Amino acid sequence: HCDKCKMGGDPEQLLLCTRCGYHYHGDCCTPPVRPTEQVRKGWECLMCKSCQSCRQLSSPERLLSCMSCDKAYHLYCIDPLGTNKGKMHWKCEV
Repeated sequence: HCDKCKMGGDPEQLLLCTRCGYHYHGDCCTPPVRPTEQVRKGWECLMCKSCQSCRQLSSPERLLSCMSCDKAYHLYCIDPLGTNKGKMHWKCEV
């Protein structure tokens, strides 16, 4: 069952947070996430999301999430010179 809405459903449509172990429907996430195989691999919920580069949980407000796989990175970890400031629809290289 989904730990946010408490409803059941197809287990294939639930995302498992690799840090806290909670399950979520993609539509219960903010923003909504499509639970593809690529997204499910190593997925972290909003409360647990860490930078995939430095693995730190610090500065969650500075995390940039990939529009394809929902993995997150600190902007300063992927772009130390700050040339990609403000990218809203960013996709990582994975």
